[in-house]
Formats: sequence, C-alpha cells, structure tokens
Amino acid sequence: MNARAFDSRVYVFSRWIVRSRSGRLSLFIHHHRATRWKFSVLAFCRALAAFALFLRAKLSFMRVCNNILTNSLIIIIIIYRHELGRQPANTKLAAAKDVRQVRCRGGNIKFRALRLSDGNFSWGSENVTRKARIVDVVYNATNNELLRTKTLVKSAVVAIDCAPFRAWYAQHYGKKIGVKERAGQLTESEDIDDVKRSKNVQSKLSTRNKGHEVAKNVKSQFQSGRLFALITSRPGQCGRADGYVLEGKELDFYVKKMQKKKHAAAEAAAAKASGA
Repeated sequence: MNARAFDSRVYVFSRWIVRSRSGRLSLFIHHHRATRWKFSVLAFCRALAAFALFLRAKLSFMRVCNNILTNSLIIIIIIYRHELGRQPANTKLAAAKDVRQVRCRGGNIKFRALRLSDGNFSWGSENVTRKARIVDVVYNATNNELLRTKTLVKSAVVAIDCAPFRAWYAQHYGKKIGVKERAGQLTESEDIDDVKRSKNVQSKLSTRNKGHEVAKNVKSQFQSGRLFALITSRPGQCGRADGYVLEGKELDFYVKKMQKKKHAAAEAAAAKASGA
C-alpha cells in the first residue's frame, strides 16, 4: 500500500472526527509508513496529542486528545488543502467593475470578478467582435434567483447594447441597420449618402452588399437597441463576461423560453391578485 492510498483510507475507531486542513498530519502518517514503524493505536494517539499541543489547538480538540489517551477510539478523515472548495463568486451586473486576484495551487492566479458591466461579444455570421455594455440579464436556465439578482454566470442570456455593432455595420456596409418601420415601410432610408467615397470604396461596398441580408429576428433587435447574447466565459474564474450574439434557431429557442416564463409570471400575478 502506498502512502497516498494509506491517507485516502478511513480508519474507523469511534464516533469522533478530526480534520486536518493542512498537509502536516498526512505528512506525519507518510513518515510513519516510510520508516515502517510499528503502527499501534496507543502510539498514534500519543503522537496526535503531541501534534495538537504543538499547534496550540483549541480546548475542544484537546478534549478529543484526552479521550484518545483514555483508550477511547476515533475516526480520522484526512482532507488535503487543495481539495477544499471556495465560495462562489456570484458576479453581479454593476457599473463599477471589481475583479480580485486569487492565488491557486501551483502559484497560478485566478481572476475572481465580483462586479462587471461589459464584455467582448462576437457576431458570428458577420465575423466581428466588439466590446459592448451589458444592459440586463434576461434568462438563466439554472435558477430564476440568478435572474432576479442579475448574476453573471456561464450560459446566461444577457441583453447588450447594440451601438458598437451598429457603428461597425454602417462603416463596413455603408448602410444603416435597425431603421424603424411604420405600416410595413421604413421611416428613413438605409443608405448613407452624406459621406463622400472614392470609386474604389464604392465598388467594395457594392460587392459586400450584393446578396447580403441580415436575419429578421436580428434586425428587430437592432430596432429595439438591444441584442441578446450568451455568456461563454466563466466570470468567477477568468474575470471576464465574454460571449456571442444569438442568431438563428438558437435565438428563436431562447426567445420562446423567455416568453413562456413571462406568461407564467403574468398568470401567477393575476391569480394572486384575484385571490386577494
């Protein structure tokens, strides 16, 4: 039996449980196993009592050691430091950005984001990425409480400001996007005519606009000024809230889910009002 297997075993002696958050107790057992000393319960209890005195343990732990010395038996469970869990980040949507550094095993650094307000989002069909402000958290499949508290986690659907993508679209295609409609007609022209362009630039724009069309469900979002995006990074691990703009069937899926939740909440509110 190697030392690691010896430490991972649970020796049942009695109803008491002793936990060692540092690796000192495990190293002590490693020393006993390496030197092949005679491992007796009484010798181990004496060593454990001396170890507790050396660390200036609390009175409760000393009582356990006294019980050990009076031949009472004990359960020993060894827990390693790197196996301990940390508190969740619960990254909130706020104007003031707050990212903390956490030292991890091996000297590595994690970036724990406590508050974020923006992130880098990519528009897949247009192959462009822009930094956008996160306006709201609109859907979370895990828990509605994360939606209420505006907690930023991976796979959360957020509403972002579409201004950076609108400016890029106007510069890349020479046209406006998200022009509002009334009675099925545009309120203004999509073409930008007040800018002087060379013949080379005009030919480039005409080539780009040839056969190019933005999906209707994405255009309607530009009209509202917000785009639905999915967070793909882990804010509590890397300190960023990056993702991509929802499109196609995936966008339809999440819009349907959000409408379903909205209707359910409205029905519950109506039922509560009628009951009151």
